[in-house]
Amino acid sequence: MPTSARPDAGCALCNGTAGRPRKHIERIVIAGDGNSADEDQEARELRLGAWIGNQRSRAATLNQERMELLSALGMRWG
Repeated sequence: MPTSARPDAGCALCNGTAGRPRKHIERIVIAGDGNSADEDQEARELRLGAWIGNQRSRAATLNQERMELLSALGMRWG
């Protein structure tokens, strides 16, 4: 999973899932282009717990902007 601050991860952080265990998987449905009902929807599983853990373990190497963005989303660093 990319280490960039992804919007989907940010939303989960805002919703209080920043304390999830490393094995936590967030299931989301991404809407299509709106031309058909359910055919364009795509379900994805994001390894959110691992992504959050990776951000925490890399805290010493993250730039100040990234730290501020994640902190503003509710990231718990300790």
